[in-house]
Amino acid sequence: MGETRRGGKSDQSFAFLNPHVNRTRTAALALVELPFEYNAPMAQVIVYGHRSSIEQRREALSSAIHGAIVTTLDYPPEKKFQRFISLSDVDFIHPDDRGGDYTIIEISMFEGRTEQAKRNLIADLFERIESEAGIKPHSVEITITETPRVNWGIRGVNAADLSLNYQVNV
Repeated sequence: MGETRRGGKSDQSFAFLNPHVNRTRTAALALVELPFEYNAPMAQVIVYGHRSSIEQRREALSSAIHGAIVTTLDYPPEKKFQRFISLSDVDFIHPDDRGGDYTIIEISMFEGRTEQAKRNLIADLFERIESEAGIKPHSVEITITETPRVNWGIRGVNAADLSLNYQVNV
């Protein structure tokens, strides 16, 4: 079987140290078989804003952002990964014309979405955030960062080794 990967040692095979995975994987095996169905589309959202604006609009922003992701990227509604970072005025520096509602949204997700899917997501986010949270598009900035699945660790396993039951290429 070869050595087990631990503390920097590695060879062609290693045992996952994960309570959900009790099997040895060789370098030739492409996917890890999990004893549960993995269906969490990975989109991590971080929202930055002035403390007063975030406190006043957190629920509306959360709903607008999640609704856009669910609709445009075909995500399951029960999967929501969001963090809100409320900043004091002295810690959130930006041009004056963005105003007190200035909001930055960063979305990290697996690579593979089409350019059109990302354009649709951004357009839907601007529309929903204005209609649901009352923040004008001029005061919102959105960044989508796509990374290879190999750059994600999920539930003790490298995401490149997961068998996904959802489409990334939308």
